[in-house]
Amino acid sequence: MALLRVWLLCLLVGVAVGRQVPSEAVEIWNEAMGPYREQCASETNVDLDTVATMFSEASPIDDGDHHCYVHCVFQQVNFISAEGEFDSETIQNTASFLNEDQVGGCVSSGEEAEELCEKSYRLFECIIDAVAED
Repeated sequence: MALLRVWLLCLLVGVAVGRQVPSEAVEIWNEAMGPYREQCASETNVDLDTVATMFSEASPIDDGDHHCYVHCVFQQVNFISAEGEFDSETIQNTASFLNEDQVGGCVSSGEEAEELCEKSYRLFECIIDAVAED
């Protein structure tokens, strides 16, 4: 019985901790995206504290407001144009923790969506999936 309790506690701690993005990637990300967080959070009516940790805690929020928050930030850093075209070179140079194949795969993932906010969000989700660790 005691062993079962220990196992359940370990399971709960593992779920609570979840995946994390390596600190080096978080530092690079925050340096690039940080200057636009407040403006984009205000424009899209999302909580600034929540969006500040979506990347570092590998916990993207899947709703329209947060999709548009990500799109706003990505436009500011030139990851995506007003027409919805991704700039792979800018993504690679800015998110230098990603390799070329990861950038290509994530751009392809984003291109599957039609709506601009959704395109940006899919790219964001893919970037997190590419770098987050258990």
